[in-house]
Formats: sequence, C-alpha cells, structure tokens
Amino acid sequence: MTIKANKENIVSDILYLLYANTTYLESFAQISAKMPMGRRTFDKYWNEANLRYREERQAIQMELKEDSKLQAKKHLKMALMTKEEALIKLQEIVINGKRDSDKINAIRAIVEIEDWKASIKSDVIMAGISPIFPQNPLIDNIFET
Repeated sequence: MTIKANKENIVSDILYLLYANTTYLESFAQISAKMPMGRRTFDKYWNEANLRYREERQAIQMELKEDSKLQAKKHLKMALMTKEEALIKLQEIVINGKRDSDKINAIRAIVEIEDWKASIKSDVIMAGISPIFPQNPLIDNIFET
C-alpha cells in the first residue's frame, strides 16, 4: 500500500527519524518502504530535513547558552558581597566564633578590608634625663662620657 507523498509529510517523517538518531540509510529504507521514491528525490528531502534539524538544534543550543550565562551571572551576583556585608559577617564571626583561630582570621580579614596599618617599628630617641624621670638606671651609663 503506497501513499501519495507530500513533500512536507516526507520532510516531517525524516525529521522525526533524525530526532530518533537514525542514519541516512536507515531513514531511506523506512521512508522508501512507505512511499517509493528514487535516491535523488530522497536526497532533496533529506537535505531539507537536515537543514531544519540543524537550525532547530542551533536555536536550542543558543537558548541553552543564554540560560547558562544567566545562571552564571546569577551565581556570581549571589557570591559577591559588598564591603559592608563582608564586615558584618566577619564581625559576627569575631563575636560568635567557636574557635580562637577563626576569630583571629576574621580580625585579620577586617584589618585587611579596612586597610588598617599598625606601625611595624617604633623609633624611640632618648635624649637624656627627662623631667619626669630624673634618674634612670638603664640609661645613666649611656650618656656618661
């Protein structure tokens, strides 16, 4: 029993077979069993169906790519904190932290964020006896010459 072939019906059937991951020869065998046609005619329909299949796949891939970009942006925004939010979290760790090492690391992070600089070296110049301490046994021998 043969059915008069309509181009759109044949292309739709080939598309269905492409979605089922059938090869060219398998598709030709199945389509020609339903609707007898020559290889050149089938090639025209195959190329049309293949073009539509690729366009649909590319559209799906572009949509998936856009979705993944949006998800990545969303995760990035969720991961980023403002300076104030970070300081609040670190202060909570300093106050409520269970381990001392966590508290110390949180304080170090706060110092780094706030850009506080502690003096590394302090120079003390002793000019001699001060009015507050008239006698200092540590420096008495230094200034006697």
